[in-house]
Order: sequence, then C-alpha cells, then structure tokens
Amino acid sequence: MIINFSAIAQKDYYLLPENQGNYIYQRDKNKLIQLYKTDLPISNLYEFYESDKLLSINSDSTEIWFYDVSSDSLRINFQINIPNGLKIKSLKFADDCLLLGGDWNSISPFYVYHLKTNIWTDLKLPLEIMFPGKAIDDIVITENKIIAVDNIVMPKYLLEYKRADLPSLDSPKIIELEPNGTYESIEKAVINEKYIVLLSGTTGGYSRANSEHITILRLSDYADGFSISSRKLKKWAYLNWTDIEIVRNKVYVGCYEKGLGRFRIWPSYFWNTLSLYNGCKNRNLGKWRIRYGLFSPKSIIDLIKCNDNKLILIYKDKNNNYKTRLR
Repeated sequence: MIINFSAIAQKDYYLLPENQGNYIYQRDKNKLIQLYKTDLPISNLYEFYESDKLLSINSDSTEIWFYDVSSDSLRINFQINIPNGLKIKSLKFADDCLLLGGDWNSISPFYVYHLKTNIWTDLKLPLEIMFPGKAIDDIVITENKIIAVDNIVMPKYLLEYKRADLPSLDSPKIIELEPNGTYESIEKAVINEKYIVLLSGTTGGYSRANSEHITILRLSDYADGFSISSRKLKKWAYLNWTDIEIVRNKVYVGCYEKGLGRFRIWPSYFWNTLSLYNGCKNRNLGKWRIRYGLFSPKSIIDLIKCNDNKLILIYKDKNNNYKTRLR
C-alpha cells in the first residue's frame, strides 16, 4: 500500500513523517531542515496546492481542511465537507481546482472542487467504461493534460482530459491498458514530458501470478510500451516494489527488500510487436535491468521528487519508525 506523503513536493515546504509523527520541513540546498511537529496523522491524504498552503483529507473522507504554512506554525484557514458517498483514493491540484478520485465504494468516482467558486462538479465517467467496481486510483497532470488512472475491474483504462477544460473536463480520450496478469491493481502513476509509468500488482491462484509490475508507455500515442515484473523463479517469491518516480529517462524504484533501485528507459525497449511468450499481456523485460545499491537502508515505502537532482526517500528503521533522507 502506498501512503501519500505530501505527494507534490513544494519549493518552500514539505510534510514528511519522522518516527511516528508528521513534521513540516524546509529544504536548504542539500539538506532537509525539520521545523516543527504537526498534529496531522500520517494516515491522512495531503496535498500542497501552493508553496505555502496545504490541504488534508481526514481518514473517513468526510472533510477537507485547508492550512496556511509558515516557518513556525500550521494554521487552519477553512474547512469544507466532501460529497456523500465519495471515498477518496487520489487527489491532485491544478488551476484553482482540486481533483479527487474515489475508490471502488464511491457512488461516483471522480469529482472536481473549484476553490474560487466553491462548486463541486461530478465528472461522470464515459458510459462505455462506467460499471460497478470502477475507481480512479491516481491522477497525473502535465502542462496541457490531466490523466486519470482507472483501476480494479478489467479492462483497465487511462482517461485523458484537456487541462484547459477545467473544471468540467468533458469527453475524455479513452486508452485501454494491456494487463500484466490476473487481478491486477494499479497503485501509482508518475509522468514526465515523454512517458507515463504505472506501478501495479497482480495476484492469482498459482504462485507465479503474484508479482509487482512497472509499466512504461509513451505519452505520444500510448500504443507501445513494456513492463518489468518483480517475480522470482522460486515459488511464491517476488520483490515488494513500494513506490516509483521518474526523472528524465530514469525510473527510480523503492524496494522493501533491496532499498532504492534505478533503471534507464532506452528507445530500443519500445517495439511495435509483442513478445511471443506474452500473448495478450504487456511485453515483459527482465528485472535484472534494475540496479540496486543506491541507498542501503531497506524498507523504503515512499519516494518524493524534489527536482531533477534530488529525491526524498521515506523508509522505516528496524524499530518500525519512519525516517526521511534527501538523496
């Protein structure tokens, strides 16, 4: 399970866990400076929507709290109620709009809240993919696109919207995703100007169905992509990949057993034909392409991108306390 630790890292402030508490940090060049402890639970969802403003969604998805952040305090600005029946799984902020993705229990899985007008918009999913069990598991944003990642029930889709259409977001482009196996659940999406990268897991009735998967698609057409899977040859054995980030043409992988890994995306990895051994699934490349040893402590659970040179790593020590490291 991925916990959202202030998923968009901001220029001025960060909200990060340490031991069993949540702290406000600032970054000074190559150092993270811990400012003060907050009362915000680690289990909540958070998002910075400006360099000094933070929102928190409580654990039962009934309220959103908005805060002003300074170097010495965290002050409540205002609070709003969430529409009944929306169980929030993902959130992003863009152009004065808060985008909220619901889990499979939600009455409607995708909403936009406009801060300037205080209006909620229920973004109905296209009829051809809207049936019980659908969810918006993650949302990624580029300069001109908003991409919602559909999860839980096969088949799976990406929904591409025009950012300029906010807050209504009508008539998305529908991209069907190739599966990586049975009962696949998408956990996270990251994006840059060239690629979208998905982290997912599969389970099944036989040992080698259990695995984590990293899938990379080109944003230009989504038509060609590949996956790397974490399963081993031994029965019931696979690496637990906990989080991903993309920096230029490199994908960083948080691994619970091996620490921080990295692999480079090469143009030669994109073919127009599937492997003969993969059938209707994504073409799979060997996990040996991932190089570990970049960060020795294991139990990494979250990666946060600061810029093209720095990542914040969140991990647990041997006493199960949260720790952070700027790398």
